[in-house]
Amino acid sequence: MEAVRVTVSDPGPEGHSTFFVTFRPTRPDWPAELTPDEERALGEHADGLSRLADEGTCVMAGPCLDAQLGVGVLDGLDVGAVRAYLEQDPMVVAGCFTADARAMRLSFERVSPSGAPRREPTPGA
Repeated sequence: MEAVRVTVSDPGPEGHSTFFVTFRPTRPDWPAELTPDEERALGEHADGLSRLADEGTCVMAGPCLDAQLGVGVLDGLDVGAVRAYLEQDPMVVAGCFTADARAMRLSFERVSPSGAPRREPTPGA
């Protein structure tokens, strides 16, 4: 039986579209001695999140300094789209990371360098 690689801890109410996502490495010595396949998958993982950031869907993403947890905030996707994205993430597909999504309320957000908010605040936040 294959291990579960993607979970949704809290899908939120129907129609919810902001999620806190986590990526956890599947081996304790990550990222020591990356294989060429791991390096390729990691690059594709970063490219995918960068693309989502350029599209305005990824609010922020990055690894913790100890590399044992990667975090991100995705906004503008329903739970099905978030799950589908995570299930196709190259690091998840390669078995290097597990991923989890949890509905969240985006209450505060840093403004862009121009000083303008990057998006409208979530009502009730």
